[in-house]
Amino acid sequence: MAERVRAFDWSQTALGPMATWPQNLRSAVQICLTSRFPMFIWWGSQLINIYNDAFAPSLGRRHPWALGSPAHEVWREAWPVIGPEAEGVMRTDRATWHERLPLLLYRNDVAEEAYFTWSISPLEDDQGKIGGILCVATEESARVLAERVPDHLAEQRQLALDAANMGWWHYDPITRVASFDERYKQIFGVAGHQRSNDEILKRIHPDDLPGVWARVEAALDPQNPKPYSAQYRIVLDDQSIRWIEAHGLANFKGAGSERHAITLVGTVADITDQKRAAEAMKQQADELARSNSELDRFAYVASHDLQEPMRTVHSFAQLLQRRCGESLKGDGEKYLQFIMEGVNRMRALINDLLAYSRVSTHPVAFTTVNAMDVCRVVVQTLHATIESNHASVTVDRLPMVHGDATQLGQVFQNLIANAVKFHGERNSQIRVSANETNHEWIFWVSDNGIGIAPEYFERIFIIFQRLHTIDEYSGTGIGLAICKKIVERHGGRIWVESEVGKGSTFYFSILKPK
Repeated sequence: MAERVRAFDWSQTALGPMATWPQNLRSAVQICLTSRFPMFIWWGSQLINIYNDAFAPSLGRRHPWALGSPAHEVWREAWPVIGPEAEGVMRTDRATWHERLPLLLYRNDVAEEAYFTWSISPLEDDQGKIGGILCVATEESARVLAERVPDHLAEQRQLALDAANMGWWHYDPITRVASFDERYKQIFGVAGHQRSNDEILKRIHPDDLPGVWARVEAALDPQNPKPYSAQYRIVLDDQSIRWIEAHGLANFKGAGSERHAITLVGTVADITDQKRAAEAMKQQADELARSNSELDRFAYVASHDLQEPMRTVHSFAQLLQRRCGESLKGDGEKYLQFIMEGVNRMRALINDLLAYSRVSTHPVAFTTVNAMDVCRVVVQTLHATIESNHASVTVDRLPMVHGDATQLGQVFQNLIANAVKFHGERNSQIRVSANETNHEWIFWVSDNGIGIAPEYFERIFIIFQRLHTIDEYSGTGIGLAICKKIVERHGGRIWVESEVGKGSTFYFSILKPK
């Protein structure tokens, strides 16, 4: 800064050439420029600015143009605060002092908080009048903001804990004293904000205490510490039980054999309601699983036992038709036809119920399956149905997958048969294809049939759900439920995209082996 002051053209300022400066100003500038303490001088009616190297960083981007500039231009945004003080010093000839005075500055083109501790002293000219001021100023912005960080962090931490309904705790392994906040007190039912850790441990359920303390010791291990995490029960004074979830991390001091834990700090939450809800859901799921299992067994047994009488009815109906067909006239012929149609529907229902129950009761035989071969066999099996409905089926190249060939064949058969059946007034054009993602294969069967309204997209996969009457389209309402159960047992999912009158696309996924 001494070089800059010597090289500066002072004749362009209110101070004039340096040779004309008062001796007192020259002496003050000499003291300022040779000092390692941050200083600046404002001189004359315009308070022209001169400063030293130590003060330059506090000017930010205003250095070096601030040299020789009027003070009110250099500190324009803060001038309402510091201007009157500087003018007061020159008017009253009395020094001032401030500690950590806050200022809002734009010295780096953005608003920032700045804090200065300074002393402003009057400077006399050679005639004994006040010609300017000398300011010794230390910027303390970094220190003030650093001191404020813990307070901000504490406030933010407490806000986060309050929002999450969690408490905070601190355990000193040396004194074995636990400190905690208000929420912790409420959860554990203790008074004050500090307790012997042994007193806290007495509240932990005896069955859970060994596991909890083992995790604490693992967290405090100086050589191989692990994050503390535990769920356990506590017993309150009224003998009621609460479920607790706690997490924490230890802090260590020293190195090598001298390394030791000095704190274990963490959070605690009351998860009693979640535990009770989870237990209730588990009980409901178990009951539902038992009910479904019993229903599947009933469906299997009932369907199996009904097969024999239905075969008998069907056989005698056929025999009656062959032997007495010519003698049956009018109502007799009509009634016999009703019997045959009813038997066929019942046999279809029994077969579908058996297929549905087998999916639940038989294990999935996972092997490597060529989906292309499986689909070709299905198309061949449905050849007569496809041909009689003037449908066409295109099968793109399908991949090798990990699954049960028989069950996957059932999915393809049900979806293709449905696409053929629900063709509407157009000849069915059906396409079977697949694509690959990172973790699964997605197959689809698309058609140009009657389509499905969006409100039925979920309903159609529920057993016995039908969107049409038997007279419109035959079926049992079980086929898509079978598909859903098979796909889910393979770890996949099934869904449909459709638009009424424009066809449907049924998708199902098969997970790749890990």
